[in-house]
Amino acid sequence: MCRYEQAADEARSIVQEDDPSAALAFLRETLADDSELESLCHGLVHEVGHAAYEKLGFDGALAYEDDLCGSGYIHGIVETHLDNVRDIEAALPTICEQGSAKCFHGVGHGLMYKLDNDLPKSVSLCGTFGENFQRIQCAEGVFMETYDSETRFHASPFLKEDDPFFACRGLDPVNEGVCAFYATRYYLKLHPREYERTIEWCMTDVPERPRDACIKGVGDTAMKQNINEPLFVESVCEWAPVDKRHYCIEGMISYAIVHAAKSSAGAAICPMLKEENWPACQKAVSEGEGFYPV
Repeated sequence: MCRYEQAADEARSIVQEDDPSAALAFLRETLADDSELESLCHGLVHEVGHAAYEKLGFDGALAYEDDLCGSGYIHGIVETHLDNVRDIEAALPTICEQGSAKCFHGVGHGLMYKLDNDLPKSVSLCGTFGENFQRIQCAEGVFMETYDSETRFHASPFLKEDDPFFACRGLDPVNEGVCAFYATRYYLKLHPREYERTIEWCMTDVPERPRDACIKGVGDTAMKQNINEPLFVESVCEWAPVDKRHYCIEGMISYAIVHAAKSSAGAAICPMLKEENWPACQKAVSEGEGFYPV
């Protein structure tokens, strides 16, 4: 059994024997000692959310809400909740509070989980939310579930090794950009740690309109895979064309903020970077403060 499966099994057992907060405390301690496992922590916290829902139900599980590893806990709760409802279209408007971005993101994951990776249907249902940010957060969950599937057990028919951008083709401009951002995670699964090659792919194989989002996704994914090495990730971003580099920096900082659930985590990185990259870093921090004000 791999370390991921061992940690997931242990966390689920702790939920059943104790409560979700104890399981999350176990993961915090485990991740602090295992940097490789830390890069997979979002999926681990999803598993705690699943187990919490099964033990406590929707409202009971939410009482233990925790932003560890990019708020994966609430994503897991919402996934399991949607998997248990009969009329998904009727349920959607009742799940999230109006301003809860992480809940709407979780809905995107849950739609793919419930609908067996029916990407067009999931994107369409995300489009039924009233606010633009709600639709975008939901779509982010859909495309993250599509591309970032190292912990998922249901393969997507929209993953094509000969065309990693396949899932994004034919989408409207907003969803195309969201999709391009997450497509970098799949490309780097196919070409592990080949960051320069991924940037070249963004610049040559991805259409011009979502290209900036793709470059931003490289920064995001590189930071996810090297969470404790921001200067290395900055060096990755320097492979991008000068006029695109700031997107990569914004991506790396936004991931650092989401991972820690603290805008201060991004702010702490800015002074480490080269001076020319400070504006992009500070822009990402400013945007992150809207979701994580600490």
